[in-house]
Amino acid sequence: MIITIDGSAGTGKSTIAKKVAKHLHFFYFDTGAMYRSFTYFVLKNNVDIDDTKKVEKLLEKFDFEIKADQKGNKTYFVNGEDVSEKIRTPEITKHVSAIAAIGRVREVLVYLQREFALNENTVFEGRDMGTVVFPHADLKLFFTASPEIRAKRRTEEFQNKFPEKKINYTEVLEDLIRRDQFDSTREISPLKKAGDAIEIDTSSKSIDQVIDIVVNYKEQIEKAKKATLYPRMGFLYWVARSSVKLISKIFYRHKIYGKEHFLPGSGILAANHISFLDPPLVAASCPEELFFLAKKELFSIPVLGWFIRKFNARPVSSSASDAQVFKEIIKVLKKDRKVILFPEGTRSFTGEMGKLQQGVAFLGIQSKCLIFPIYIHGVYELWKRGKKWPKLFGKTACIIGSPIDCKKYLHYPKRQAMEKITDKLDKSLHGLKDWYLDGHKGSPP
Repeated sequence: MIITIDGSAGTGKSTIAKKVAKHLHFFYFDTGAMYRSFTYFVLKNNVDIDDTKKVEKLLEKFDFEIKADQKGNKTYFVNGEDVSEKIRTPEITKHVSAIAAIGRVREVLVYLQREFALNENTVFEGRDMGTVVFPHADLKLFFTASPEIRAKRRTEEFQNKFPEKKINYTEVLEDLIRRDQFDSTREISPLKKAGDAIEIDTSSKSIDQVIDIVVNYKEQIEKAKKATLYPRMGFLYWVARSSVKLISKIFYRHKIYGKEHFLPGSGILAANHISFLDPPLVAASCPEELFFLAKKELFSIPVLGWFIRKFNARPVSSSASDAQVFKEIIKVLKKDRKVILFPEGTRSFTGEMGKLQQGVAFLGIQSKCLIFPIYIHGVYELWKRGKKWPKLFGKTACIIGSPIDCKKYLHYPKRQAMEKITDKLDKSLHGLKDWYLDGHKGSPP
């Protein structure tokens, strides 16, 4: 999940974002610290901030790193130097807006922010998080407060951090008003509230009150997702699914892990592929009616053909083109249904996972849906490729992993997005396999 908090300086974004992240066990990402760190790097190298070309050139040498201790405290490094305190000085504050307004600077740093968000539940705090960086964030917030309240907070903050310096309230107020004007009127990524963001005025609210409000909104979103009911199963599908579920439990001691990762709506169930048992086992393991494609020849096999028909199998001729197949799948996904696909493209001869094809990623991008990694265990011993019938007894399992949200990759060029999604899916499937073989304790990754 991604939570974005936008707003002007002094509205309490940083303090509340940190505490919300700690409360929810999310990672807190201070985008302002990233821009401040680059501003520090520019000033340290004695580059004139008005010389855009020289500033952009420094991006090639800029290395930014965040390290967190066990308590969640963050330390920021620029090219190996700890700058955690140095980036909070009034001098950096004075110049950071001008640096952040440079198009190439924002382009590079936004790319780094999006890269980080691919693998973490994160609270992002800044000025254009919900409008530009993460337009598809799960929860968008926009903080406001009166200029006088914000200036008072900033003055106290600076005075506490730099007691040896005398901080002038009037100068801080004037600087905040100047920054507001600059940030809200700049051409690139101006400060503004996203259309679907929730506005919270922090002027008269305590930190704990605001945290409670944010956490409550987050819980409402989760409840709304869980409250969405799966479409009712067709009777014959329910009969076939129940039959397979009972048979697999009696003869194969079938286990299901990671059901908490299964969510309503359109989606692709991407599983490793070993035998003809894979589709029915996946269908029996999921609480929603599923669809899948099968070779036309399979429908003529006794018993198997009957089952796959009842499991919403769609026959595909071996002569069908990829475009025809993709069109059939997208038609299912657009109806907010789920389809089972096997990204390896064919059944494994050895039981080991092969190289993944990019077709699943392509369909995920086209339909903007979730991809659910599913690792199937135990079927190789039951029904190896080349065997006519499966063994009668064995032990199987389906492990459902954390879904991959394809919408998070839409800002990449299509080819690059497909590569990233395929790589993520490959790592997820191998991670689920390792989790199961290592004793399957806790929740699957």
